[in-house]
Amino acid sequence: FTMELFVLLSGYIFGYQLLVLKKEFTLKSLAKNKLKRLIVPSLVFGVLYSLIFYWNRDFFTAIYRILNGAGHMWFLQMLFWCFILGFLLYKSGMSDKSKFLILIGAIAVSTVNIPLRLDKALYYLFFLYLGIILSGRQESCRKLCRNNLLMTVLFVVYIALFIAYEQCLPMLKVSKDSFWLYSVVSLLKRYWIFAYALAGTLFFFLLSYRLMQNS
Repeated sequence: FTMELFVLLSGYIFGYQLLVLKKEFTLKSLAKNKLKRLIVPSLVFGVLYSLIFYWNRDFFTAIYRILNGAGHMWFLQMLFWCFILGFLLYKSGMSDKSKFLILIGAIAVSTVNIPLRLDKALYYLFFLYLGIILSGRQESCRKLCRNNLLMTVLFVVYIALFIAYEQCLPMLKVSKDSFWLYSVVSLLKRYWIFAYALAGTLFFFLLSYRLMQNS
């Protein structure tokens, strides 16, 4: 869940700018800023990465790889879309309940391969938006991080779901030839990962928050 925690913290910082510092963003200004900070470095690194490791591959394959974030740079594309979609969701005017229902549904769509890492973004978007929400509820965070029962439950749930997933993983391997069964199993695996990642992410976020409060 390290990437989920990273995305949640990115959302928390973004939310702090929006909700606490009252910094004004427009979709255009946000997109321009994130293109400069995320997409440009990804493209530059992608070109260098492809020249070193894939110089003899098909040209169009190389271009597709670069645009999708070559090597470890896939997370920059994902994070760009998370910021854009998260901002649109924040500005939508819907209730938080409706937003989180949409985000949970988006996780199912993330099992479909979508170019430009949009599929990854649809999974991690939940964590970015959760970070935004938490940044505006700092008093609640202070109370939650000192709730020993909650912290224990989060930790136990994370460990239990993680171990269960690792034990059951060999039984969840299904051939792509069986489309419907493969789709159902893919959904099950994605939500299972989401569940233990959410428990682990919240545990370590609240633990870090508690340590900062004590320092």
